[in-house]
Amino acid sequence: MPSKGERVESSREEARRRYRGFVCMAAQDRKFLSRSEEKRLLEEGVTEFDLEAEEARGILLSVMDEREFLLERDLDRRIAAVLKYEAGKNRRIDRKRFKRITKLYVELSNGAVTGSQARHNVKRVMEEEDIRPARSGPLASRRWFRRVDAKARPLEPAKA
Repeated sequence: MPSKGERVESSREEARRRYRGFVCMAAQDRKFLSRSEEKRLLEEGVTEFDLEAEEARGILLSVMDEREFLLERDLDRRIAAVLKYEAGKNRRIDRKRFKRITKLYVELSNGAVTGSQARHNVKRVMEEEDIRPARSGPLASRRWFRRVDAKARPLEPAKA
């Protein structure tokens, strides 16, 4: 008869296996996971499967890596590097570069993000990285940046 410690360990292994399957099912038809979806899956791992937060994150990341899924936060990190490079010493991005970087964001997401969502995400990353918009246009204003849809709809969470 297994000891109490062995039963607990086997139930933890079972919970990990079930959570792994849950993550695979939740992101089955997708190749991109938004921050909100990632957070929801981690919360499910902690609350429903009784995993530690680090365990749930490790399982989620291993599944994402195996299936070559993209995480929004990883994509944001890549775009932040591109923004810093393009901004240069004066830490400014003009409209033309902003559009190119937005297209790159859509391309890196494998088309999972729309142009509007990409503009919103690139703007958010610019603000987080303290990169300012450069003046452009006939009146040399920053209006183009203010008009970027600040309230773009976030990606819909995956249905589990």
